[in-house]
Amino acid sequence: MEEGVRPSKRRKMSADPPLPKVEVMPPSQESTDDKKKLNALKNPKFKKKGDHVVLNTLLDRLRPIGLDPYPIPLDRKTQDVMVTRKFMSQTYGGSPQETYPNIAPKNQALHNFRDFMYLHMDYNSHAPQVPGAPGLYFDTSNGLPAGPIPGTWRVLTRITSTTPVLWQYQGQYVMAPAPSLTKEEWASQSPKVREKWAQKISDEGWGRETRARVALRRRLQREFTEEELEAALAEPSQYDEISSGMIAEAFLRGEETLAVWTMKCVGYEGDFQRDIAEKLVQNAVKQPRSAQNQQGDKKRKDRGRQKRKAQPRAVSPEDDEAEDSMEEMYISDSDKNQKPEKVLSVYRPRGTRSRPEPEAKAA
Repeated sequence: MEEGVRPSKRRKMSADPPLPKVEVMPPSQESTDDKKKLNALKNPKFKKKGDHVVLNTLLDRLRPIGLDPYPIPLDRKTQDVMVTRKFMSQTYGGSPQETYPNIAPKNQALHNFRDFMYLHMDYNSHAPQVPGAPGLYFDTSNGLPAGPIPGTWRVLTRITSTTPVLWQYQGQYVMAPAPSLTKEEWASQSPKVREKWAQKISDEGWGRETRARVALRRRLQREFTEEELEAALAEPSQYDEISSGMIAEAFLRGEETLAVWTMKCVGYEGDFQRDIAEKLVQNAVKQPRSAQNQQGDKKRKDRGRQKRKAQPRAVSPEDDEAEDSMEEMYISDSDKNQKPEKVLSVYRPRGTRSRPEPEAKAA
């Protein structure tokens, strides 16, 4: 090194601020009356009970709309009929993956059922589990409180997670803004719920704004201004460098949170649920047996020849698969080719696919 020439200093990267110790809130201590009402809102077929945390503060959001379920004018057996998303896509239209699927004109001409809203319990752990039950809906807030979501929504909730994954119609719901989750409430949710949200925000297009917000704080080492955020969102970057771990840390610090809406059942269309039940039976009868199930029949016959004294099973694993395959329908071409409608935010200027403007009901 030449004398008199000072070596250049390597720029130090600022470390992320340490995570604060967030107090986890205890589960709610309900009154006897509340406990009875809450038990009536649980679906015995929903098995992930450890992922469903009820806190006093969350109950406080529900009490104003009431814990009593909406009376359902339909027999319990028909109410309890559940179906796959592929069945719903085949029968009524729409993508089998969107929360608010678009219904192609071809399918709109076949029925008057609109405004579908599908809720996944891994992300909305307080969604309605039984028909008519009240619930809570979560979504990314991006620094703003929940705003009005107009319209009435036809809500179906994912109840089972094992094959076949089944969804149940819960009723017609209206949404109303509620206080966003605090960092203590976020920390008190199950690890699976927190991990699912952080991963989806990291992976999905609708999480871009949140990723941009996290990226700005890491770059600036301070809270950003509204102008800086607007400039970041105007850039072409998707901010894919922001990992789910970085997002989870931002939520634990309270820098990001989830907006909350109450869900109140205001009606139940028995004709719609009866239509589901009838079409499910019709499709089961019409659906041809697959080659795999025919092969299963051959294997059972071969086993019968080898073990003539073996007693037949009442329901074989192959029969279970056949029953599953009856519901494994395909998306119709009209919905596959349908261009998604322009989605508008219902409470903030920056749009998001997760809260579309409700489609006008057909006459």
